[in-house]
Amino acid sequence: MTTSAITNYQRLLFMSALSKNVRSEDGLLLDSWEKRFLNSFLNSSRPSLWFIGERIKWTDALWRKYGGEIKMPFPLSDAAPTAIPVADPGCCMFLMRDEEATGRLRRCNDPAAVTTERGFLYCQAHEESVQRDLRRRGGKTMIVSPYKPK
Repeated sequence: MTTSAITNYQRLLFMSALSKNVRSEDGLLLDSWEKRFLNSFLNSSRPSLWFIGERIKWTDALWRKYGGEIKMPFPLSDAAPTAIPVADPGCCMFLMRDEEATGRLRRCNDPAAVTTERGFLYCQAHEESVQRDLRRRGGKTMIVSPYKPK
């Protein structure tokens, strides 16, 4: 859902729920900027008209960050993917960006050549890429074995 499709009334409900949670005994701990932002909302004489300019953007950012914790998740459009797609059986599980304009994450899905100790499957190209990146970062190399389909 685009932020323009969210109403100020929905934002008002979120900010009210957030403030109620923060003030509870075992509530969320906000950083100093977030506390000041929330206090600005609470001190408003007309909270329903408080959402103007940049406040909409920052309210939505707080909603994305804390909405799940106060059982009021940020509304998503029906077209938004809920999870990264699972790789096909016996295929590379490496995550990569879609070449299309969407830029969404997807699995490689090329036939797997190797498997890691934890059962992660890689095609030959991505196994080499991951090993190279690990060496570049100074980390250990990944232990792999040839993949044998079941």
